[in-house]
Amino acid sequence: LVTELTPKTEYSLTVYAIYRGLIGDSATIITQTPPVPPVKNFRVMEEGLFSLRLAWTPPLGK
Repeated sequence: LVTELTPKTEYSLTVYAIYRGLIGDSATIITQTPPVPPVKNFRVMEEGLFSLRLAWTPPLGK
């Protein structure tokens, strides 16, 4: 499991076969994470003298 990837970034991933302490062949792929979809309905809910309360609808599937 690969975690904490950055959106719209290219990564090179290599996997090695290991059996009884011996390292075998490897396979490498180069892939790019997709961009983060934009939020919808971005709005200011409340304005204060030194603050804002914001709200938005998250992208589908998030």
